[in-house]
Amino acid sequence: CAGIALGELVGGGWTRGWVLSRWPDAPAAALEGLSGNVVRMAGTASGLALLCAVLAWRPKLGTGLVVLQGGALFLENGPLYQVSPAEILETPPPFVERIRASVPAGEPVRVQTVVKGYGAPPLPGYEFKDRLSLAQMVVLAPDTPVFWDIESAGGYLPGESVRVRRLQGNLGRWFGEIAPRLSTRFTLSRTMELTSGLPPGARVAAQDALFGVTLLAHPDSPERIHLARPECVASPDEALRRMKAPELPPRDVAIVECVTPLPHEPASGTGTVRVARESPERFSVDVEAAAPAVLVINDAYQPGWSATLDGEPVPILPANVAVRAVAVPAGRHTVSLRYRTPGLVAGLWVGVLTLGALGAAMAVSRRRGSRAVPGR
Repeated sequence: CAGIALGELVGGGWTRGWVLSRWPDAPAAALEGLSGNVVRMAGTASGLALLCAVLAWRPKLGTGLVVLQGGALFLENGPLYQVSPAEILETPPPFVERIRASVPAGEPVRVQTVVKGYGAPPLPGYEFKDRLSLAQMVVLAPDTPVFWDIESAGGYLPGESVRVRRLQGNLGRWFGEIAPRLSTRFTLSRTMELTSGLPPGARVAAQDALFGVTLLAHPDSPERIHLARPECVASPDEALRRMKAPELPPRDVAIVECVTPLPHEPASGTGTVRVARESPERFSVDVEAAAPAVLVINDAYQPGWSATLDGEPVPILPANVAVRAVAVPAGRHTVSLRYRTPGLVAGLWVGVLTLGALGAAMAVSRRRGSRAVPGR
């Protein structure tokens, strides 16, 4: 651990050897944050290992070690957490009811916020930290929408999809056109930032004068899961050029990175879909397509997903750079999608083998100890 911390601090060994090899276009801010975290964590682990060695040498220092660790955790993390009354988290903000009413009960709905700073307007009887918490809830800051079964279109580095990041080169166009095309139905913005006009196709759904924010609706946003006419491209770069062109592709067209050419006809993209959701990680779609098409799932294209068509495995194709698609022939079909965490099975086996090895080592150690006692 000390070597990792020193290597990263001096020459960026971890970020160059591990991160950039897997994430070549990682933003500089993300690299800087990851690098600092690695240095701190590896340095802390080295220090704790040294303290554990001292503890093994002088067991009486154990109490001091616990106190030292507790103090370090408090000083490091204490200022990051502010505790507000539970009512603030249990009371839905003004826009939540309007957003939830836009879809049938139980259906997911996605919202994005372009509000970067949170004000704390004067509210009699509320402390500053509580007013700040209220402001975060009102603008549906990342992670807070989940309290009311609303999805956030915001990402959290380094877990955010690299493909989504590539589409966000022009943030103004991303928020106003591309994110709505990927089924983001609502946008929260500062009211003062809309004085020059609304994004194309957007309309004002609601406003909050106290916090100075506006909820924009995107009525042209397509359904989360829908049929589309495929337009094949050979590479992610070509797909990115099509999605960043001055005009987006038509709403009934999906830019698909095709391994082999996909059949399509003038009627492609027409038909009906019915979604049966078992859980966020598993669902099926009953499709009735008038012609060969692709079923577009406007969720991030990430490893771990698998698909079947009428029970037979089929590939999941990248669509519109950042989301998923499955090719379907004409007629009635059932598409099932399932997510399994990459490496989960291998990790479980490693854990089982490790526990078995530790158990065997403890058994051998006890047997040797019992044999040694009579000879003393």
